[in-house]
Amino acid sequence: MTSSADAKYVKQGKMLVLENNCDELECEIASMNKKKQGRPFVCPDSLVLQLVLIRALIGIGYRQMEGLLAESLDEKFRIAFVQIWRRSSTVDIGYAEHDGVFTFSNSFTGDVEKIGVSFDGSGIKLAKGGDWKRVKWSINTGFIRITLATNTKDKKFLALTVTDEHTAEVTQFPKLLRAVINARNEYQQKTRKSGKKPNGSPRTSRKGARKPGHGMVVYGDGIYATRNNMNFCEKMGVTPVFKVPINSIINARGSSMRRDLVTDQLFGGPENIGKFLTRKQKLENRKKWLKENDYYQRESSETGFSTYKRVFGESVTAVDWDKIVREVAIKAHLYNKLIDMGSDGG
Repeated sequence: MTSSADAKYVKQGKMLVLENNCDELECEIASMNKKKQGRPFVCPDSLVLQLVLIRALIGIGYRQMEGLLAESLDEKFRIAFVQIWRRSSTVDIGYAEHDGVFTFSNSFTGDVEKIGVSFDGSGIKLAKGGDWKRVKWSINTGFIRITLATNTKDKKFLALTVTDEHTAEVTQFPKLLRAVINARNEYQQKTRKSGKKPNGSPRTSRKGARKPGHGMVVYGDGIYATRNNMNFCEKMGVTPVFKVPINSIINARGSSMRRDLVTDQLFGGPENIGKFLTRKQKLENRKKWLKENDYYQRESSETGFSTYKRVFGESVTAVDWDKIVREVAIKAHLYNKLIDMGSDGG
């Protein structure tokens, strides 16, 4: 008998089974061929999407994908591996891209009025292999940097950016946060239009207007606690939980929110300003503040990166930059899909 802990992984195996309902596939093909000029489609987009996700999951080649398609379905649905390769770059996967930020249609579920978002970055190798070139010949092959926003509740990826190794992840924070806020608010609007009860009651700012990031708490390490990022959090109405450096000064210098964060974290509150505190006392105050504000929810992004690399590997197979970015986005979308399939409702 399969345990509940193993059942979710059993469900994820459904990803490797191609849809074989010929009637539905033929209806989809007929819909795709309406008003189409030239040679008609013989393989629907849903099958191409399944092949793309299977390739991302187990890493098979396009020729093997042609064989899988030929053995699983009737011959009338068969297309060559070259056609699979071409259509895989145009089929709708389920993500959106704006200003270099990818958001995913399957990111939000349930109540999102109050949500925690963890930010972190990690590197992916450009090719599968060891570090022999770097160690022996001092050849730096480079890597791509993924900066990620993760839901702290279910560990789903909410948004990500893909850049080269020379781009600092801290510079991606405002774009990622804005994208997450917009995606969350769009999801809430769709939920209300569908007839579901709105989640919670709206909160207002001092001026009486509801800020777009209401109810959102963001977590990140000390690299994100810059004045620009803190000012952006204040503008969006977001609550930041960042670990500030132990040698931070109280002066605002253009960011009152960062000043308040340093005061609460290192000095234990404004009543202790002016008192001499040793480094040990500041460390104890910071440890207490981080525990009270659930700072270690930040580890959600690290958990997501670890799972991503264990499932999909630490490298990409694509060569061109556009295809590299698309490959990472496809795997991130599939990561969310696997979480859905492994949940109780999956």
